[in-house]
Amino acid sequence: KANKLSLHLSRKLRSLIYSFPLDKPPGMSISAQNPDISGERQSGQDVRTQNVMACQAVSNIVKTSLGPVGLDKMLVDDIGDVTITNDGATILRMLEVEHPAAKVLVELAELQDREVGDGTTSVVIVAAELLKRANDLVRNKIHPTSIISGYRLAMREACKYIEEKLVTKVEKLGKVPLINCAKTSMSSKLISGDSDFFANLVVDAVLSVKMTNQRGEIKYPIKGINILKAHGQSARDSYLLNGYALNTGRAAQGMPLRVSPAKIACLDFNLQKTKMQLGVQVVVNDPRELEKIRQREADMTKERIEKLLKAGANVILTTKGIDDMALKYFVEAGAIAVRRVRKEDMRHVAKATGATLVTTFADMEGEETFDPAHLGSAEEVVEERIADDDVVLIKGTKTSSAVSLILRGANDYMLDEMERALHDALCIVKRTLESNTVVAGGGAVESALSVYLEHLATTLGSREQLAIAEFADALLIIPKVLAVNAAKDATELVAKLRAYHHTAQTKADKKHYSSMGLDLVNGTIRNNLEAGVIEPAMSKVKIIQFATEAAITILRIDDMIKLVKEDGQGDDKLEQQFLKSPETPKSPLPCTDFDAAYFHSYAHVVVDVGCGTGILSIFCAQAGAKRVYAVDASDIAVHAEEVLKANGLSDKDVEIEEEADVIVSEWMGYMLLYELYMAPISHPGRYSHIMVFGATFMELIKQKLDLLPPNAS
Repeated sequence: KANKLSLHLSRKLRSLIYSFPLDKPPGMSISAQNPDISGERQSGQDVRTQNVMACQAVSNIVKTSLGPVGLDKMLVDDIGDVTITNDGATILRMLEVEHPAAKVLVELAELQDREVGDGTTSVVIVAAELLKRANDLVRNKIHPTSIISGYRLAMREACKYIEEKLVTKVEKLGKVPLINCAKTSMSSKLISGDSDFFANLVVDAVLSVKMTNQRGEIKYPIKGINILKAHGQSARDSYLLNGYALNTGRAAQGMPLRVSPAKIACLDFNLQKTKMQLGVQVVVNDPRELEKIRQREADMTKERIEKLLKAGANVILTTKGIDDMALKYFVEAGAIAVRRVRKEDMRHVAKATGATLVTTFADMEGEETFDPAHLGSAEEVVEERIADDDVVLIKGTKTSSAVSLILRGANDYMLDEMERALHDALCIVKRTLESNTVVAGGGAVESALSVYLEHLATTLGSREQLAIAEFADALLIIPKVLAVNAAKDATELVAKLRAYHHTAQTKADKKHYSSMGLDLVNGTIRNNLEAGVIEPAMSKVKIIQFATEAAITILRIDDMIKLVKEDGQGDDKLEQQFLKSPETPKSPLPCTDFDAAYFHSYAHVVVDVGCGTGILSIFCAQAGAKRVYAVDASDIAVHAEEVLKANGLSDKDVEIEEEADVIVSEWMGYMLLYELYMAPISHPGRYSHIMVFGATFMELIKQKLDLLPPNAS
């Protein structure tokens, strides 16, 4: 499409250049028309305004869910499933946004969720505000390039200022800051009332999966924390289990409840009676041979299981099924077998135990073998009952420790929202541990940056000054929205906050004021670092970087060309050909009004001679006198009189079957052999179709039935 468009444009341009008069009188302007583009084109300020409005609309949706007193959203999808959440990324993911610029914000929230895990709402609000400010500057005749370079400079300076002046090292603070970070992350969620309890749970979970990689770096793989949801009891009855929990029970009751030490085989294929591949045919002369084939099929599975057990496996996990016959061998060997394990769980178990996920027993020589090196090891595998479900726990894994969080709650909506809240908290604790730096929350960082960047803007003598000043103002949207959501006076609180941060940056003895943020419960200003409202510095840096980049991406757009769908693209081309009406022939044609696609499904071709019904009865009729065939197409409801009239026939020429809806003239049989035209009668809006029958079909009729009159050939 792009190549076609550029070729089309270049031709148009050439024709315009050649058509210019060479002897142009002085002062006469030449206006070249816009090249013809197969679609809509919007350019300049219109596009910018439209993009900004779309982004503002997305931002307004999530705005009220920001902060510890933010509100929740109820989302109902097309099949009626309800989700109640205030997680920005979840809300935007479920919205199915269509506007291309607004989609950038949705992707931005997903990126923040992937990179940091929290701050998805903030990043969307900041990006939308930066865009709005930039659009105002463009209207005031500031070029977008100047704004973009100003925003980039402001972003770099802001990140530098955070890292140099606002961060606090975690080493000085111990385990308490981790719990505070988790509590800050949960404060806006459903479980904020029990944040003390859940914060301890989250920190213990993250610390228990600590590992050192090959490069000597300390990592916290939170994917090793499995979250299981169980109905019943209250949220405070949730607990941390040491071991990776699989949400399935043993495959058979005769298996042991506990195996220690465990050698674990992870399989990705069926342990069922072997069936031959499709298309394989075995011709058997002696019925006794058939029994041998059945026996061999059963023995193949038995041999595979024996190879597993011989290698030392006493816990077998498979993503597929295990049939009853195979289970018998595991029960006899005293092994635990678990079937239908989720692939994701299987990967985590394999990683934690050092096992290899085996997809086939076949080796390079074409034989079936199982290498004991593929087995993983754990201290014990045990089945326990949690709520109403049996759960298999893998404890004391070899390579990295695995833990499970068992969540309890009243219903699915609550459990799902608890899981989302804990996911965000786990990510935040992980980032805090890995980056070792925290900053004060509650709008402290944004206010400090706003004051700093405003001062920075006044020191610049270039056009970027205006852009940086707007960037500084845009950052204040976070404390403003926090105050508005808490039903407090935003203007007064933000003014006080800015005064504190101005003092912190101008007076050497008041530097501790740089941690001043909002206390949304009492509607006052407090030192949030001391109050325990803290976030990882990485989260704030990423919010500023991602929001600026997204705003710049959308700001650069000054032209939007929406191409209309071209005729003849793949399946559409076939459809268009199929719906194209053939030229109307001069001679009268048999007129019906049913789709060619339906033709084969009509079994009711009623013929007035005694040779049965069905499509072939059309040919039977040709052997007899002039007859009428009625096709049962009641869903289309074409009246017999209309058909006759369209064919130039009267009711004297033919016999009409009373219950028939569609009547076909007596020479339709001949037409069937080559072309069958179906023209619209009672539905002028429908299209006519042609069906062409090949010569093979004609030959078959001639040879097998010998029913056609001589002139039909």
